Amino acid sequence: MPAIRTLSQQAIGFRHRHRVLMQVGSLLLLCFASHLMAAPAADAIHKVDFRSMDYGAFEELAMEPDQTYKVIKGKVERDRGFGYFSVNEVQYGDLDNDGRTDAVVHTFDNHGGTGTFSMLTWFYIEPDGTLTARNIDGGDRSDNGVDGFKFKGSEVTVQANFGDAACCANGVVIKQFTASGGGLKEISPRRVGPSTTQPPEALRLAKGAHAADIRLAGSAGQYRQVTARKGQTLTLQLTQPVAGSILQVIAPNGKTLAYDQANASLQVVLPVSGAYIVGAIAAEVPQVGYGDGIPGALRVAIR
Repeated sequence: MPAIRTLSQQAIGFRHRHRVLMQVGSLLLLCFASHLMAAPAADAIHKVDFRSMDYGAFEELAMEPDQTYKVIKGKVERDRGFGYFSVNEVQYGDLDNDGRTDAVVHTFDNHGGTGTFSMLTWFYIEPDGTLTARNIDGGDRSDNGVDGFKFKGSEVTVQANFGDAACCANGVVIKQFTASGGGLKEISPRRVGPSTTQPPEALRLAKGAHAADIRLAGSAGQYRQVTARKGQTLTLQLTQPVAGSILQVIAPNGKTLAYDQANASLQVVLPVSGAYIVGAIAAEVPQVGYGDGIPGALRVAIR
């Protein structure tokens, strides 16, 4: 005959099961809450004030540990009375495509001399909430200093200066990066173009002349601006050709109209009237940021 439980025994059993369920539920809620606390929000990077923080905590940026990197309102003067560290611009995207917002920060670092390092740094938040920094690109003024950048989606496009003298950029090398496997990688062939912060000078043709020379004489490359009309033919010709030299024509809308690295001359019929930019760049500039130089001149003819 099966055992018969009294109402009192049933009530005790119910209370025991209820207590166990409550304890299990509390543990599950505690674990869930801990998980929520441990995982930063996808847009947590927006809570970081990049214009008021201590950049000295990041080895990638603090090139001289004895100097001050604690930025307030975008800039800090050095403790030693000269030089500065400043934040130029911050842009947001998702460089590693992990669903969390990242930041790319453009900074200037001057140590008291003529050199000013223009750097681009990727900041992201680790799953444990740690803010981490990785260098993307940068250098000293015309020696790979960052001229400009655009961070969109999971790609950042960088314009890095090149030039014959440290003070002055002749143009820029354009690079595109994304993040993969915990590191950065370039995702397209490098290109060249004129500087956006130091626009090319105008090339003026003498009255009645149809051509003029841009002196190269060993330069890593030169750009000039020429004004022409729709339907005219623009011809570029190296007076002393060097294999692999780049000839380039940029339309008034800023897009490359013609780009040639196989010939010593380039000819194009102009689609619109306006200011065009023409240039000749040494073959090795896109890869190394400088060149052995192109002798002679670039002859520019408009007819």
